[in-house]
Amino acid sequence: MKLLAAKTATTTTELSLGKATSVAVYASAISIISVVENDGEEGGTSGTVQGSITVPAGSVTVINKDPDQFILANVTNGTYTVVASTGI
Repeated sequence: MKLLAAKTATTTTELSLGKATSVAVYASAISIISVVENDGEEGGTSGTVQGSITVPAGSVTVINKDPDQFILANVTNGTYTVVASTGI
């Protein structure tokens, strides 16, 4: 896995992570990670959720998304690291 950016704390608001297309997600406790359609906005919470996955505690999972989509978590106990992007 090639790391393309410094880690970013998970948030309960929508993040684009600089046109990321693949994001490594570390969860220190069980978390729900959602990919939000491009009708969302950076820092918002009202976009349409395309899909969600439960990430087990202590794990790293790679989430793929389109560059214009957002990612958000239900809790702030982990980190995102961009591993593929159209913007880098």
